[in-house]
Formats: sequence, structure tokens, C-alpha cells
Amino acid sequence: MLVRRVCLVVTLPLLCCRSTPTTVRLHVEAGASLATPDELRLSVFGPPGREVDRERVPPCDGCVPELPDDVVLYPAAVHRLRLQLRALQQDGVVGEGVATVDPVAGEQVQATIIIVAGLSSRC
Repeated sequence: MLVRRVCLVVTLPLLCCRSTPTTVRLHVEAGASLATPDELRLSVFGPPGREVDRERVPPCDGCVPELPDDVVLYPAAVHRLRLQLRALQQDGVVGEGVATVDPVAGEQVQATIIIVAGLSSRC
């Protein structure tokens, strides 16, 4: 699964002849009590288990996340996904958010995660 930050959406007439990829547009927001994180880490879980393991979003070292933000995910298969984002400061987890999404083949679906301070008891 590839993760890409959405910078600009442009629709070109030439793209209509190609098949549309299966994508998940993930909107990420910070809850009211969350301090600005140094980094965000995304994990994605599906039926086969963990498909993405704590991948940095945005994917560059030293990039500080700006929230709210959007991330586009390109799932390798079409099945229910559980998305988990953790906010870190100085290598410690300061917040977390989760969402479940059902991708649709050849379409873009949307999900939203609001990262709240602390950790969920489910993880």
C-alpha cells in the first residue's frame, strides 16, 4: 500500500481513458486537547493483518505534520481496513485516532480521523 500526501488535485481529460485506481482519501484533524505533534505514524490493518506498519506521514524525516491535512492511500486489495494514526513528540505517543473504511474497487472513498490526546484502551 502506498501513502501519498495530497498537494493538488488536477483532473485532466486524458485520464478518462485510464482505469481509476482504488483509493482512500483520509482526512486528519487534531482534537482540541492535542498539542502539535512532531510526527504522525500510520498503521493499516486488514484481514491478512498489519499491512502498513507505523509509516511516517508525511513520509520525510524532519517534516512536521500540519493539521488538518489529507492523505491518499492506495490499498493493494479491496477489503475493510482499520486505520490507526499516532501522534508523537520526542518519540513518545501523545495522541491517537482510528477509523474503519471499506474501499470500493475503482473509486475513491473518504475517511476521517480526529487525533485525540492519550491512547485508546483498544490498542
